[in-house]
Amino acid sequence: MKRWLRSLKQLLLQRFDVACPVWWPGKAAADRCRRAVRGGSAFIAVAFLLSGALRTAAQAQCGVVDRIDFPVDTAAFQRVQDYGVPSVRHHGRYHTGEDWYGGRGSSLGQPVRAAAAGRVTFTSATAWGRDGGVVILEHRLPDDTIAYSVYGHLMETPEIPLPAALSCVPAGAVIGAVGDASRKAG
Repeated sequence: MKRWLRSLKQLLLQRFDVACPVWWPGKAAADRCRRAVRGGSAFIAVAFLLSGALRTAAQAQCGVVDRIDFPVDTAAFQRVQDYGVPSVRHHGRYHTGEDWYGGRGSSLGQPVRAAAAGRVTFTSATAWGRDGGVVILEHRLPDDTIAYSVYGHLMETPEIPLPAALSCVPAGAVIGAVGDASRKAG
């Protein structure tokens, strides 16, 4: 099982450019990442964090991760800001997410999907101020390790509301729409 977990961690690193530079243990991991992964001039930020083995009944209800997918259509979107790149906008600090963009006018309002099955631990349409909304999902891996994915620069629309806190979402479920960081959230 440890070999499988190592392989999954490598997959996360290769496919998602882990947004937070360390594996943070403990309950406050999602809060620390939410504070760390702020801003970005593009429209999608995704982060995965792994913490120590922690299992609750609520996590078990949402199932075990059996696949990990990109949250946006990689044929229509391109990565415009990598993880770990110094950013003038962030006063020289490193960008702590990976941003994807499909072109002005073409990506706004497009669906953002859960990369893996999980439980919504945080949801807010205005958490990042002018940079839009945030959804944080908690995922249970087969060895009971907990991983978090963070989706930023989101907006909700009448057709695409953000998911409710503590709800379960399957892999591929629409959890928000691509927002516009240049427009004021509200």
